[in-house]
Amino acid sequence: MPMVSAFWLWRAAKRGGRQVGLALGLLGLSALNTGCALVGQGVDNVVFKAKESLEDCLERVRNRWWAKAAWDDVRNAHPEIKYSGDYADGFQEGFAEYLYAGGTGEPPPLPPRGYRTIHYQTPQGYQAIEEWFAGFRDGAAAARASGDRQWVTGPSSLRGPVNLPASPGLILPEPIPAEAGERLPPPREVPGAPGAKEAPPASGERGGNR
Repeated sequence: MPMVSAFWLWRAAKRGGRQVGLALGLLGLSALNTGCALVGQGVDNVVFKAKESLEDCLERVRNRWWAKAAWDDVRNAHPEIKYSGDYADGFQEGFAEYLYAGGTGEPPPLPPRGYRTIHYQTPQGYQAIEEWFAGFRDGAAAARASGDRQWVTGPSSLRGPVNLPASPGLILPEPIPAEAGERLPPPREVPGAPGAKEAPPASGERGGNR
């Protein structure tokens, strides 16, 4: 586009000043059109990224709700066990993270930033981090066993169909069986119809012709 515009400017300059103004106007419109296209594409990219970030945030919040519900089920199923807060945090983190990313269910190499302070550089802090790791593994295992990640990833033609509750479809009436020995009468031949055979003459008509 710049080479073509420069050519038209040079050609217009040879023909006269009036055409130089026309060529400059065309060049300005061309640059404006290109700029508008770039701006429109940039706006589309910004809108897409914003929508993608919002969807990602909503998905993580939803996973946190599911993880909290799963942890409540664990506590209600074993009220006699006293779980530590570190184990509970790790469980919910592992459950939510497995729903989001899948994987092996193993925790990250390092604990969250809150555990990487001088306050946890003690035997008690070491034990708290170990409990967080244990809770993460159990939470990820619970998420895998629940099968909830298939609702996140959606169906795929590469794996078999999921057993979903049967939905009511089109119900066709069952055919009525014919009674034993019942047969339909043979079709009648219509006189004059194509392919119909003529009936033989009666005996009286044969004698009258002789």
